[in-house]
Amino acid sequence: RATLGSAYVEFKKLEEARDVLYKAVDMLERSSSLGAKEQVLFGACFAHLGRLEWTAGAAEDALRCSEMQAELFERFLPELLDGADDQEVHATVMATALSFRGLCESRMERYEKAIECLRKAEECVEKHKAINKDALAISRNIAERLEQAEHAARLQGIREDYAAKGGPIPA
Repeated sequence: RATLGSAYVEFKKLEEARDVLYKAVDMLERSSSLGAKEQVLFGACFAHLGRLEWTAGAAEDALRCSEMQAELFERFLPELLDGADDQEVHATVMATALSFRGLCESRMERYEKAIECLRKAEECVEKHKAINKDALAISRNIAERLEQAEHAARLQGIREDYAAKGGPIPA
């Protein structure tokens, strides 16, 4: 279902994608015993749903999905990985999940939380970016998002200072 939902998103069939992915989530939530593999697939459903909700402009729903995705991947993905290459995979998967969560937090104007998520994402790929081109690309994307979140946080602070002093709030 996760793959079908992703395909629907790719072909811009957003309602079909939403339906398939939420049914998959519902089915997984009702299951009494999920192993690590199923939990990671559950996380993948949330990853696809997060992107779908983001595309639809539902930032709060995208944030909720990104939180679940990161939590499930962080908790269960290590159980499925055991080699050195797998550590790189885990790092890039976690960095991508945390970076998207940071993006969602920024959209909700929760810049401190966004910065926290993005810094954690940066830590995930730091030791792999010199030897893995995917990690390097992810790292560059994270750096850009982090710079934007830090800038927005500074502007938010300036606006709050003006408001506290009773002055006009700059646009």
